[in-house]
Amino acid sequence: MTRASIALVTLALLGAPAAADCLILKKGGKLQVWGMPAQVGRANDPIEITPDNVELYSDRSTGLIETEGYDVITGKKTANAKAETFQRSEVVRVIYTTEPDMFLNGLAEMADGKWIAAVNDFKDVAADGEVREAYRYRALYEIGRCYYLAGRLPECIKHFKEWKPVNSIYTPLVYRFLADILTDQRKYEDARAQYAQIASLPGITDVWKFNARLGAVKVDTAERKHDEAERAAATIARETLNKAEVADAHVNALALQAEAIWRAGKTERLPEAAAILEKAQAIEGAEPGTRAFVFVTQGNVLYAQGKPEEARFPYLRAALMYPDSGYDGLAYLNAGQCLLDMSVRLQGKEQARSDQLLVNGMRLLATAAGTYKQGDAAKRYRENKARYEEIMAGENK
Repeated sequence: MTRASIALVTLALLGAPAAADCLILKKGGKLQVWGMPAQVGRANDPIEITPDNVELYSDRSTGLIETEGYDVITGKKTANAKAETFQRSEVVRVIYTTEPDMFLNGLAEMADGKWIAAVNDFKDVAADGEVREAYRYRALYEIGRCYYLAGRLPECIKHFKEWKPVNSIYTPLVYRFLADILTDQRKYEDARAQYAQIASLPGITDVWKFNARLGAVKVDTAERKHDEAERAAATIARETLNKAEVADAHVNALALQAEAIWRAGKTERLPEAAAILEKAQAIEGAEPGTRAFVFVTQGNVLYAQGKPEEARFPYLRAALMYPDSGYDGLAYLNAGQCLLDMSVRLQGKEQARSDQLLVNGMRLLATAAGTYKQGDAAKRYRENKARYEEIMAGENK
């Protein structure tokens, strides 16, 4: 059983599923429609199908998209045409996806936080021989994520380690996911091996090759090999300079270079790190998560220079501008820390201002406690709770 739904999905970014019955793409600067007629209506009065009206005619789709992979999609313009390939970056829109019911159920269970129930739904999808590869691989990917979100790490690792090096957009995502887990477990060589596996995949894109090398830089940083991390990041930054297709890798490399300087405790070079981050901010084309990383790192560099007043602004920009980046909780925590430091400096001098800073800082810590390392934020909150309650009690009189 399947359920049809209309969807407009951008495929220009890595990680978006390339599953569809029909798509509109731009090739050679011209708009083309694949998998359905380019025109409908009478021969003497045809209606051109465009991105604006295509929803009206999506039921004419012939469902001829055949494969999906890291970089190219193979399809036929008509049932009798020869199969051709084109770059995913050329796709403008994908329409009329047909999603298995159990796949939709799994997504709904995930949205409700019912991770193990979602695992069972996705297993049904993966076992269905009639389901398209794109949905089957997506289901297998979500099974691992559900195990991870449910706190069942051994099952997550076991599941992902069984992943075959298939030509799917989810293959490099799985290897990167595993690398992050192994890095957290301080299994650095194993993590590097996962990134190396990404780079060695046949037909893998340059974007992912740089992504794999940047991952190795993050492993060096976690292992406290800061000089090696800085050199590798600087090399990647040079190689990606002024290349629009890898702009995100360029910005990420600059941020990692600055982070390596900061983490190495090279106080005399902190202004240099700050200048690198200023350059990174001015470059267009980076993903939201990369932008958030730049701002958090900028806050770290400023805070390390004893400038909490300045550091709070990039922290708050990361938290407020990119709330789903994964950096928001850390950014709230660090911004709250800045306000508490400012409060301490003014205590006994500008008491009203000091009290207000403490109240605002405590609120940021409370926000962070719900999204990031609850223990860290909660500990800092407890340390200032008595004074916070005293201030609030005074305001309520």
